Amino acid sequence: MGIPYKAPKGTKCHICDKLGKNGDQLVFDHCHQSKEFRGYLHNSCNRSLGVLGDNIEGIVRVLNYLLISENKIIKQ
Repeated sequence: MGIPYKAPKGTKCHICDKLGKNGDQLVFDHCHQSKEFRGYLHNSCNRSLGVLGDNIEGIVRVLNYLLISENKIIKQ
């Protein structure tokens, strides 16, 4: 694919928009279904995404949980 496995210097995490740091370097993220590169993420951001299911449905469930206190809901 021609995409470097190691994030180029100065690259920021595509989730939190911060540079890599000691103990939480940027990692190569990809879609597990299509195998396509999505971007570079902190290892912790990548793990968090995985814990939420690595899909939109999991993220929406978390957002709806947080929005309970605001009496709002996001529909998919």
